[in-house]
Amino acid sequence: MEQVAIFYDADDFCKTYEKYCMHSLMMEKQRIIPRTRMALSEIITILIK
Repeated sequence: MEQVAIFYDADDFCKTYEKYCMHSLMMEKQRIIPRTRMALSEIITILIK
């Protein structure tokens, strides 16, 4: 159950971070976060756990 809560927090953070990068930094045509098979929130959850 704790891991699910960590994932939701990480996912919320990643969504907010991606919006910040796209809008605040004006990088709409470039992708800062590299494409991977796993979502960034999944990777962060594994690193935290």
